[in-house]
Amino acid sequence: MGKYTDFGQRLVWYRSKAQMTQRELAEKSGVSLPQITRYESNRSTPRLAAVMKLAQALGLDPEAFTDTSPVPDATPAVLEFPEGGEVEFLIPNDMVEKIKLLAAATGKTPSECMADIVELYLEDAHRKELEKRSGK
Repeated sequence: MGKYTDFGQRLVWYRSKAQMTQRELAEKSGVSLPQITRYESNRSTPRLAAVMKLAQALGLDPEAFTDTSPVPDATPAVLEFPEGGEVEFLIPNDMVEKIKLLAAATGKTPSECMADIVELYLEDAHRKELEKRSGK
């Protein structure tokens, strides 16, 4: 399989496109959160029943996970962390254009803008999780 064509990358892509956290996908699909984490990091391969549950929760045809062509309308990106390390992910092409516009408007690099977006996303996800736990 080529780059970004494995099950884990596709699951991350489709979950992100659906604007769902791993926890939300777990709740909606009935697949455990630790198992989703293992699938996304390619440490485990799902059985057909799990693929069916995940596809249904994401509103997809299960074949979306078996297609070996690159994920459509996406650009590979690498986010480097100041303390070291990096993570590879896919960005929808329309988002790439928005990031470029944001970079031009703010005088930041596209990488700096992407880091800001990821930070805001993580803060929002953390806030939602705290609200969920407190029953709001």
